[in-house]
Amino acid sequence: MSKNERIRWADEHLILDKKILDVKKPIRGVYGIFDGKECLYVGRAYSVYSRFFDYGGHVQMMMNGNYPIMKIRLALQERKKLYVKILKQVPFEGKNYYRDMQKLAYAECCVIETYQRRNQCLEQLPEGRWMTKELWERIIRSTK
Repeated sequence: MSKNERIRWADEHLILDKKILDVKKPIRGVYGIFDGKECLYVGRAYSVYSRFFDYGGHVQMMMNGNYPIMKIRLALQERKKLYVKILKQVPFEGKNYYRDMQKLAYAECCVIETYQRRNQCLEQLPEGRWMTKELWERIIRSTK
C-alpha cells in the first residue's frame, strides 16, 4: 500500500495533531496515542510523520490489524477514532550524537512514567527505532 493510502486511512481512523502533518517541519519528539483521555501508547521519533506514515510505521500496522498494543487493536476494531498528540518536542542540539539520542530517550521515559503512574500505557516498554549516527549527522549538516 502506498503512503497516500496510509494517509487516507489515517484521515478516516485517527485524529492527528496538525503539527505532525507538516512534512517541511518534521517534529522530533515524544507523541502519544489516546482513546479519549486515556493514553494507550507513548513513542519517540526523529520524525513523527515518518514514524506514522512510512512503510512499516504505526498506520500500516494499524491497517493490517497486527498492531502490537492490544488496547489500540481493540479500539480500532470498535471503530473508535484515536487521537495522536505531540507530548514533547525534543529539538536536536547538534553537538553530540549520543547526547541527542539520550535526550530523546529520556524525554520518552519521563512521559511514559507520567502516564504509567496514572495506570495508562501499561502495555509497552520504552523501546523503539534508533536513528543511526550517519542519519543523525546528515540531518545536523542539513540544518546548519
